[in-house]
Amino acid sequence: MRIISNLQTENHYQAINNFLKFSDELIIVSPYLSYDMGTLLGGLENIDKIKEFTLITTLVNKSDDLISKSKSLSSFIDFCQIQEGKWKIHINNKLHGKIYLFKNNNKIFSGIITSANMSDNGMRFNHEWGVAITDLDTLTSIENEIFSSIEKHDLTVENIIELYLEVDRYEQNNQTLPPKISVDISQILKNISFAPLPPDIRIFLKPIGTVEDPILVSERFEKPLDKLHFSKRKPVSVRKNDILICYGVGTTKLLSYFEVISDILIDENEIRWPYYVIGKNLSTDFGKNWNNCDLYINHLADTFKLHNPNVPITNVGGFTLGALNFGADKIRLTSEFGNYLINTIKSV
Repeated sequence: MRIISNLQTENHYQAINNFLKFSDELIIVSPYLSYDMGTLLGGLENIDKIKEFTLITTLVNKSDDLISKSKSLSSFIDFCQIQEGKWKIHINNKLHGKIYLFKNNNKIFSGIITSANMSDNGMRFNHEWGVAITDLDTLTSIENEIFSSIEKHDLTVENIIELYLEVDRYEQNNQTLPPKISVDISQILKNISFAPLPPDIRIFLKPIGTVEDPILVSERFEKPLDKLHFSKRKPVSVRKNDILICYGVGTTKLLSYFEVISDILIDENEIRWPYYVIGKNLSTDFGKNWNNCDLYINHLADTFKLHNPNVPITNVGGFTLGALNFGADKIRLTSEFGNYLINTIKSV
């Protein structure tokens, strides 16, 4: 580990350039971007070695950042196309951290965690400090967290053109810009796809609550971490990185969905539901307002079957959720139905 400082000889721009010597893939995680990404990236002497660019940033509807961001993204894809490199743009509107990851032959080997945005000032002129790390376990963990937090995947050229034109129309109609920008890109954002989970990630549907103690409409599921309990039978089929989509007993509405981040644990003082895992809440905003969304699990299953009559909804080939009516504390879903439920939550 070493410190990178813009007050020293090797600033962030030079440090990134040095890592590029050994890279063929660059991952940029930065909420704020240079107005002219092409010039900024093109100034890196070793950028020609990069064959794949991934950019993760913010794109908040009606935000002051949209005017510059539309130009940043256009400049970025123009540069990548000139370089004849593959490129991807993903959106995380909760992003605040800045991270730069370097890979070779699809293997991560170094990264910079820093206060510096991908801009001229961030890279060279502001007083910014960062840490360069090479520990592979740490880097892999960081990369996994970054990609699991993405809200919108794979913006297309068409998405960027739409964004650019919408901002341009706004500027034409508002020659004297008001203090608060109100460019509406909600329809563009709706058209950006959600990437399905990797095929090795297993998805379960899990009830929360009991007939005697059902979920109340006043309850909220917005905590970033939560205990998710199971019955007396140890849930050996559940493992780290699995997804648990939860719905409320009684209300039958979806509550939130979680990534399992612990091994199976046991609470010796709990008689009926002794086993549990720690879940990372991947839909805290939805969990805060689940009762206003009316996503009933049975209705969602019926809608899915209507459009996919030959696709089972459970992993054992079933077309109903009947096992949950007989006391099952979870049921594994097909990736198709599981991703359908997750994308429905994301689209709210």
